[in-house]
Amino acid sequence: MKTIIFGIGRQGKRVLELLIEKGFNNISVFDIRNDILKELIEAYSDIVKPIEKNPFNLSDNDFSEFLTQYDIIVDALPSLFSYKLLKASSTTGKKIVSVSYLEEDFMKLDEIARKHKTIIIPDCGAAPGMSHLLAGYSTIKIKDAYKVIMKVGAIPEKPVSPFMHNITWSPYDLIQEYIRKAKIKKDGKIILSDPFDNIKDENIFNLSLESFYTDGVRSFIISYPNIKDVEERTFRYKGHLDFMKSIKSLGFLSKEGILLNKNKIKLDNLLSKLFEINFGKLPIEDIYIMEIIVKGVGKTHKHKYIIRYDYKNRVSALVNSVAITAVTAVQLLSKEKIIEKGVLPLEKIASDNIYHSFVNAHKEIGALYDFIEEN
Repeated sequence: MKTIIFGIGRQGKRVLELLIEKGFNNISVFDIRNDILKELIEAYSDIVKPIEKNPFNLSDNDFSEFLTQYDIIVDALPSLFSYKLLKASSTTGKKIVSVSYLEEDFMKLDEIARKHKTIIIPDCGAAPGMSHLLAGYSTIKIKDAYKVIMKVGAIPEKPVSPFMHNITWSPYDLIQEYIRKAKIKKDGKIILSDPFDNIKDENIFNLSLESFYTDGVRSFIISYPNIKDVEERTFRYKGHLDFMKSIKSLGFLSKEGILLNKNKIKLDNLLSKLFEINFGKLPIEDIYIMEIIVKGVGKTHKHKYIIRYDYKNRVSALVNSVAITAVTAVQLLSKEKIIEKGVLPLEKIASDNIYHSFVNAHKEIGALYDFIEEN
């Protein structure tokens, strides 16, 4: 089984470590940072093979041909680069797992993927990802489900003012949560909402938090078009969203470019670099929380999930949750437990066996999970 991982940042590196723990021993890796690749070769010289020439410089056809040498392709890239990889992969007849928070509509690749007998599991992280699997499982079980609320969020153990947050994944992708309009569904109608328009107080696991709309509904409303109300809300400590409102008022929460000394600079790129410089060294100890609620006529399912920073292995809670979701998908694909072709968001494949496989994998890395059924 030949596997390749694109992107060896926080999530990609943890995916690699877990795959090796699970017995995968023929893994290629690509990252534009040579120092990262050098470290991996020193640590795993007999297992890991670096891809030194950038395959993204190839033509579309050559890129797809390059990918055909692998059985499983893992996308752990920043969202800016992921769609090109998924598009090139869609014609290969291979198996692809993506944890990227890409903005493009990956469901557009479904027809071509099915034609070429390719399997693509997108949004295969924590949220969207595990959140969709739990919501999908209950939607299948509750035949007349009409409302889905996904509340999710990684927060620091000890927030530091004024940011009241920390950076445990790509700063660029973090910023997209505040830039992108959040697609939600209300009374059967799809609405694009500004993330700052509907902030609510929350109390979960004895934590006093706030939540705001984020663009995590994504494929769910396509997979289950009959559900009238679907939304994702992200948890933050109080104070963080006020800080981000100030950032927005300065104009930084934008994809527009400005001229600076005759150079055009994209504002979201600039802000992500500023966040990395100023907040990248904040304590990374974190907590990742989910509360998934699915309501039907006379029945409600609640999924409550919490995972804390792994002090033994020094791994972020969010990173662990993302990585174990992706690795579980890779394992299921390698064992032919997922065989349907096309683009398969986790909510579409949330059968009993698949659901229990993911839940058990998360429990094994320290997640506490509770399923509650109310009549």
